[in-house]
Amino acid sequence: MRYWLDTFSTGYIDPQTHMLGITANQQSEIVSLLSAGTFFGALTAAPTGDFCGRRYGLMVSVVVFTVGVILQTIATAIPLFVAGRFVAGFGVGLISALIPLYQSGKMFHSLSKVDMVLTFS
Repeated sequence: MRYWLDTFSTGYIDPQTHMLGITANQQSEIVSLLSAGTFFGALTAAPTGDFCGRRYGLMVSVVVFTVGVILQTIATAIPLFVAGRFVAGFGVGLISALIPLYQSGKMFHSLSKVDMVLTFS
């Protein structure tokens, strides 16, 4: 954690440790933008699933999440790190909302087969 604080510090000195750190505003921005990305990702999950298909939509969401993680990994300043957090959150929102859609589609087909067997036998 010390390496991260030294890398991303904007010159703020933490009064408790007397070392470089980040302000409370920066900390809340970093934490909250993952949730904002998740919100917008969940909103766009259904259209993505309709456009690409549910299975390929899941693959797209994994790629989006991976891009976000790469952005966070290569970041050397807070703005790029925050952008990576948002993109990763967007991917998390996509996959969190697409998985139940994918599962319900699979469930419906398997139940309809059982239904047909029971009806016509």
